[in-house]
Amino acid sequence: MESYGYEMNAPRSGSSHYTFRKQGCITCGETVESAAANALDAKKAWIEAALEAGAEIYEPDSLEYYSGQFKLRIPRSLHRSLTEHSQREGISMNQYCVYLLSKNDAVYSK
Repeated sequence: MESYGYEMNAPRSGSSHYTFRKQGCITCGETVESAAANALDAKKAWIEAALEAGAEIYEPDSLEYYSGQFKLRIPRSLHRSLTEHSQREGISMNQYCVYLLSKNDAVYSK
């Protein structure tokens, strides 16, 4: 179970809680330590509930096999359009493309 990772988020403005969030699972704590302990309990409870419900639990995968880069050939007109949109947003084209890919991937991940 330890290999199933999680993300911890620092308190936002006006909050004093660190939060742990995974699909269908959320917890928090007053300190990083308490939030991490609560996250372990929440993760265990989530896995137990999923097993009882007969839900499929996928093996955790490792990110070490992914470089974070890939080459993509696109039409020149799309290249121009992406460049123009990223400039309008005031961000790099790389950041803009990551945003678009993440947004679209989130739609299909549900």
